[in-house]
Amino acid sequence: MKVLKLLVYFICVQIVSGCVPVLPVAKLILVQDPQEGAMVLQKITSGDDNVSYGLSQVPSSIDISPDGEWIAFSKASPNAYLDIYLKNTKTPGSVQRTFWSYNELHPSFSPDGSQIAFSGVQGNNWNIYLIGSLSGQAVRQITTLSGNSHGFRPQFSPSGDEIAFVSLTWGQVATNVWSFIDPYIWTYNLENGALTQLTRGTHPSYSPDGKNLVFSREEGENTQSIWTLNLANGSETLIYGEKDVVCITPKFSPDGKTIAFVSTKGTKYVMGKERQNFNIFLINIDGTNLRQLTFHQADDFSPVWSKDGKFIYFLSGRGSREMKLNIWRMQLK
Repeated sequence: MKVLKLLVYFICVQIVSGCVPVLPVAKLILVQDPQEGAMVLQKITSGDDNVSYGLSQVPSSIDISPDGEWIAFSKASPNAYLDIYLKNTKTPGSVQRTFWSYNELHPSFSPDGSQIAFSGVQGNNWNIYLIGSLSGQAVRQITTLSGNSHGFRPQFSPSGDEIAFVSLTWGQVATNVWSFIDPYIWTYNLENGALTQLTRGTHPSYSPDGKNLVFSREEGENTQSIWTLNLANGSETLIYGEKDVVCITPKFSPDGKTIAFVSTKGTKYVMGKERQNFNIFLINIDGTNLRQLTFHQADDFSPVWSKDGKFIYFLSGRGSREMKLNIWRMQLK
């Protein structure tokens, strides 16, 4: 999990909270970057939304509701904790959904949009929880991990009866150095409560038909690859990977033919001179036709497809000298 240290940020900013308001139409910013051809990029959030990078070794992620109207993300509060907020894709402002004096990350909408699964920490352990998306109903705890085990990055199955997530162990990796290690992908059955360990890896995401998972697996020092897992027979397929290249947060396209992910391909780390940079890539599910979408010096990460497959939403520090994080939307050709 060494790659996660590349995204170590912690931002303490002021919250804007409240009930769902009646809001005017937002003035959204359209950008065409010469590096990225004629691709149109739309900035969805503003400085007032205070989108968070996440925590040390636990970067943020976003998700978009099935109807395309809401984006769920994490935002830092005045007491330095992260809460889940919803951002309307067409109007300014954001709506707070969690109010704990702890941290919440990795929101994931249910297929019908009525619930959000997320990673949250209460006491000493991160676990997986559910909350009503627009109703803000009571939180339901899904996992009960204890000891050195922690749960992150929940993802609903297309049928809505199962949640895939990552279990990590907090362990010592060197003298006086501790880190999240040993990532394994599990599923939780919402109907009968059954927990099933699937495979070694992280960043799981279901195919549209629910028959496969795409995920990232650490292959060695500074190397992570993209794999798929057939949920019926357990067979695994390497989709893409290269030595000294990090590939994470893969997502199937709505038609199931393409995978979006972020990668450090084409960049390198040189101490004191250069750093590895995350950009967004696409690849066919058979491992062919790899193409790079973004080329910005700021990190682009956590790509999420719109339901019609015409757009990809993602997190980026572009457009700000301070690398302030915002949610962007990319229109695909």
